[in-house]
Amino acid sequence: MKNLSMPGRYKIIDTRTHCRLVRESKKARRLPLSKLRNEVAPHASVKTIKRALASVNIKKWRARKSAFLKDEHAVKRLAWAKKYKDWTQEDFEGVIFSDKCMVEKSKDPKGIWVFRTPEEKWHKDCIHGVTKGPGIKCMVWACIWGKNKGSLIPIFDKSVNRFVYIGVLEDGLVDVWQEVEDTVGDPIFQQDGAKIHTARDIMAWFAGNNIQVMEWPPNSPDLNPIEHCWKRLKEKLHQRFANIHKTKGGPDTIRRCHV
Repeated sequence: MKNLSMPGRYKIIDTRTHCRLVRESKKARRLPLSKLRNEVAPHASVKTIKRALASVNIKKWRARKSAFLKDEHAVKRLAWAKKYKDWTQEDFEGVIFSDKCMVEKSKDPKGIWVFRTPEEKWHKDCIHGVTKGPGIKCMVWACIWGKNKGSLIPIFDKSVNRFVYIGVLEDGLVDVWQEVEDTVGDPIFQQDGAKIHTARDIMAWFAGNNIQVMEWPPNSPDLNPIEHCWKRLKEKLHQRFANIHKTKGGPDTIRRCHV
């Protein structure tokens, strides 16, 4: 008498359902896992759904933050990339990249690590208090080119209008422009497309000072290399003034104590 082979384990998610799970997860990436289960495989548990997706290396991740791009923004970014795709490192050394940055007293860019036991999770010495509200901030402006950097220009005005911005440019850009022109030749100035940057008075100031401005695609801070400097700047600030978040008083007090 021939022994019959034992049947294999019943598959809760068959091949057809598995393919549909993968397809639907890519079609509606923000769909909650429970809703995906209800729509595709209500007979399976959420754990089973997670395991099925994990078999093809799909799992829920926190969406990465990036500048929001409309279709017309993407078109302009592509046009910018095509225009400068053949530029060499030497070509870009003549580009003066600029940007503003807001530095806040209570915001340390690094994570705060403490020694504690699991039971001390909410101990006063083991938590990092987060301040609600606007907090004490200071805006700064800077520019870089090649391997060089310009002066860090603090902006103490509460808002930046055309007069304030022209003052920043006169303090931080004019000498840099002359230096780049003398050492590299044919400089070009980069700034983002904020309304204040492209105001009539600002563009007239550029023209009056014979400063060529690079056309910049909208919502494209990731294309600006100076963005990488700001995180480092904030880290250095909090390393040098480790207890700045404990200093009492307003902006003027903070500046007197730490500048």
